[in-house]
Amino acid sequence: MKRVFSGHRLRKLSRAWAPLALALMVLGTLLPVATAWSQTSGGTGFEIIGRIQSLTLNNPADVLSGGTVVVNNITVVIPRNTIITMPGTFLSLGELFNGATQSGLATSDSLPPQTPYEITVIGNIVNGTYIAGLVQIAQSFGQALAGTITAIDYATGDLWVSGTTGRPMRWRIQLNDPVGRFGRMISADARFTADTDNPTIHAQTGYPMCVPRTNPATQDDPECPKGNRPLDPVTGAPLKKFTMAAPGTPGALTNPMKQAPLMVGDFITYSGIQGTDARGPYLSVSHINAWVGISTAPGTLPAYVTQEVSQIGVGSGPVFPGIAADFKLGILIEGVTTDPTRPVDVYAVDVDACSGRETLRLLGTGFPAPIPQRYKFEPVVGNFLPVMREILVKMRQGTMPAANGLIAGQYRAPLGTYLLPGTLSPGLPLIPNNFGDFPFLAKGSGPFHGGRWQTGVTVRLFVCPMLMRFAQCETKRRPHIRFSGVLGPPPPWPLRQLHRHPTVIKAMTDSNELVHWRGRHADYPVKQVPMPRWRPSS
Repeated sequence: MKRVFSGHRLRKLSRAWAPLALALMVLGTLLPVATAWSQTSGGTGFEIIGRIQSLTLNNPADVLSGGTVVVNNITVVIPRNTIITMPGTFLSLGELFNGATQSGLATSDSLPPQTPYEITVIGNIVNGTYIAGLVQIAQSFGQALAGTITAIDYATGDLWVSGTTGRPMRWRIQLNDPVGRFGRMISADARFTADTDNPTIHAQTGYPMCVPRTNPATQDDPECPKGNRPLDPVTGAPLKKFTMAAPGTPGALTNPMKQAPLMVGDFITYSGIQGTDARGPYLSVSHINAWVGISTAPGTLPAYVTQEVSQIGVGSGPVFPGIAADFKLGILIEGVTTDPTRPVDVYAVDVDACSGRETLRLLGTGFPAPIPQRYKFEPVVGNFLPVMREILVKMRQGTMPAANGLIAGQYRAPLGTYLLPGTLSPGLPLIPNNFGDFPFLAKGSGPFHGGRWQTGVTVRLFVCPMLMRFAQCETKRRPHIRFSGVLGPPPPWPLRQLHRHPTVIKAMTDSNELVHWRGRHADYPVKQVPMPRWRPSS
């Protein structure tokens, strides 16, 4: 059994923008039973972690274009439609380049990064070619820095961190927050942003934290009020553990509808990327966990919740005669909450491959764990497939807008660890990763950012009803065309538009695409659509 995609837990992500890193591969035929095995008789799963030496984009004009990455001198194909998991968002490869000829993340770029970036690629080796399935990028997957805030520059949003309070300022950090959710609108590189839909800047209990945009001594920040960090009446220092007053409490100084400010003396753990400005080098951080225990009044809204651990067993995949697979089917979700008296429901976010419509599938309920403020969902038995891209946890008594644009009471993030099957007995061939059992890889996730139709990358092209009918008709007309697999002939040339107000449905491979214009009549006989003569795609 292989554990994959379990990056450090400071990198809790959320939804995004589009889906998660994907990829491909269709097996030819099942391995026959035999006493001698060839390691090339089928696909082989792999996992590579290392520095990005080279990163290329096939088609700069295509936001969903594929490309290649070189890691430790190994070239890996990144298929078209691959979605990459970043520290706080999702990006396609085209978005990662953002119109530039180079990404700025590879050591071979003309302007290489100050500190090398790392990539994790999970995929399959097909006929000797490494092909990516799940892709994740960060500057350092093992990065987990820590220290005490010794000074705050409210005019710039800089935090100075050193070992203990009172020591000289040593390390400078800024929030990577291009929309200004948790402080000033600043970012060294928006591709490595904090998650602005979920509080990745938070207290230990998951309560959202912030950096005041003004000096609290002269002007309070209404979205980051100093009242949310009450002082110890004896020492005058900010309290490290307290409960917010219930909303509407007469004379209350705290307000759970607002974030709580980070303050000098707070111990924090953090992660981010290296940046440089006129003041010198600094760290642009996407995640901060402050050593502060902030609770909300029991049974009241708003309350806050996070995810810290998420993993699922993806099953055994296809059966290979003579090869026993080691696989898991369980699920584990853990996190923290500001109100441990309330149960936390756990949902899979299922996405319709044709329309992009999302459906929440209830998996179960997490209850308080032995550790205070924590919840845990780890059922002994149950079937939690199909595999999901994202997990949403939601507090039982409801959600509401709060904390400068966040949704209190829920947290949405990519699933952190997929437990992929492996070969059980030593000496037998390695089996491929079963990406065909991942709906978002095998079928896709609907329109990408409301535009082009994003297919899966395994590739099963025709997942929508009209396209299925079209494929069946065209298979009869053109038996030489194979409509599944990444190694077959290209799909037919795009069809002409027949209706004035069409809906575009696209099914694409890495270098070819099929476009079918569907009119207002869903039952239009596709086989009657005029088809130009087949020719290779340009």
